[in-house]
Amino acid sequence: MKLLLFTLLSCFAINCSAQKVDTLSIDSKVLNESRKLIIYTPVQYESAPNQKFEVIYVFDAQAREVFDMVHATMAFKNNNICPMIVVGVVSDDRNKDFLPANEFKETSESYQGHLGNADNFLNFIGNELIPAVDKKYRTLPKRIAVGHSNGGTFISYSFLQKPDLFDAYIAISPNFGYDKMQFVKRFKDFKSKNLTATKFFYMCNAGGYPEERDWITARNEIAGIFNSAAFKNKVTFKAQDFSATETHGSVFQIGVINGVKKYFDYQYFNSENLLKYYTQLKKRKIMDFNPQGLNQLAYNFYYMGKTNDALQILLWSHQIFPHDLNLFDSIGEMYQNINNKVKAKEFYLLLNEEIERQKGTMKADEYQQFKDGVKGRINSLQNKK
Repeated sequence: MKLLLFTLLSCFAINCSAQKVDTLSIDSKVLNESRKLIIYTPVQYESAPNQKFEVIYVFDAQAREVFDMVHATMAFKNNNICPMIVVGVVSDDRNKDFLPANEFKETSESYQGHLGNADNFLNFIGNELIPAVDKKYRTLPKRIAVGHSNGGTFISYSFLQKPDLFDAYIAISPNFGYDKMQFVKRFKDFKSKNLTATKFFYMCNAGGYPEERDWITARNEIAGIFNSAAFKNKVTFKAQDFSATETHGSVFQIGVINGVKKYFDYQYFNSENLLKYYTQLKKRKIMDFNPQGLNQLAYNFYYMGKTNDALQILLWSHQIFPHDLNLFDSIGEMYQNINNKVKAKEFYLLLNEEIERQKGTMKADEYQQFKDGVKGRINSLQNKK
C-alpha cells in the first residue's frame, strides 16, 4: 500500500536535523596510548532501537572536515535505505600510522622517519577499535573504509594484508607512489583467490604535481590489476579520473560524494545485491525483518524511480511474510504501476482470499474496510485503459 510522499520527505527532514556526534577514546594496548574517535549515529539509531547499522570508518578524522564530509554525504545519499554509523579515527602522526615499512633508505629520509607503523595500526583497528565499536553500538558486520592520500594508502594496505577487515574501500587519491611504488609490487603479488567474499573498491585520482608522477603511474598499474581476469567476480572495481578539474588537495569532497554514491548504487540501490545481503543476514539471524519496514523499503525504491526493484523487494518480503495483507496489496499495486494488469489482479484476488481466511481475527468494520479496498483496486484495473 503506497505511503504518502509527504511522510517520506518529513522523515528525511528529521534525519538531517537529529543526527548525533559523540567523542570517545580507546586506551590501546597495541599502540600503548589513548586514541580518540568521533562517532556519528543517524537519527534511526534513536528512533528504531532494535535496528542495527553498517559502519563506515573514516581515517584522518583529526581533520574534522574530513569526518563531517563523510557523514553529511551519507545523510543526503542514503535515500532512507541504508543509514550508517560513521566512525572517525584520529591520527596524531598520520604518516607513521598509515605507511608500511619502507624498503628504500631514501623513503625514510623523505618522511623524516615518520612511517612504518601500518602493521601495528592495522592490529589496533582489527583487534581493539572495531571490537570496541561493535560492543558499544548496534552494528552489522558489513564495514566500509574511507581514506584520502596516505589514508587511501592505508586502507589499500588493509585490503592486501587483512582483506576480511572491510567489505568496501573508498580510496581517494591514494599515495601509491610511496617507497618507489612499493604498492604496485604488493598488488601484483596479491592472490585474489584468497578473498573469502566479494569486495567493492573505489579509487579516484586528481591532477598530479610534478613530484607525484609516480603516484599516477602506480595508480594506473594497480587499476589494471583490478581490471584483470584474476579479480573478475572477486572485486567490483570503480575508478574515476578528476585530473582535469581537481588537485590532490581538493579531490576529497568529490571523491567522497562519488565513491559513496557508486557504493550505494552497487550494494543498496540494486535489489539483487541488496536481497542477497539481506538473505545472508536473515540466515545468520543477525537482522530482524518486519513486513512494515520491508514495505516501506520497497516504496523508497519506487520513489527513486526503481519500480522493478521495488517489486522484487515486495516479492521477497512476501516469501517471508506470506499472510501479510499489506504486502499482497503492495505487490498488486506495483504490478499495476508497471502495467501488468494480469498479475495485479492475481494478487488482488489472493488478497481477497487472505482477508476471508483472517476474517475471524478482525473487527467487522476492519473486515469491511479491507473488502472495500480490494473491490476498489480491482475496479481501478478495469477502468484503466
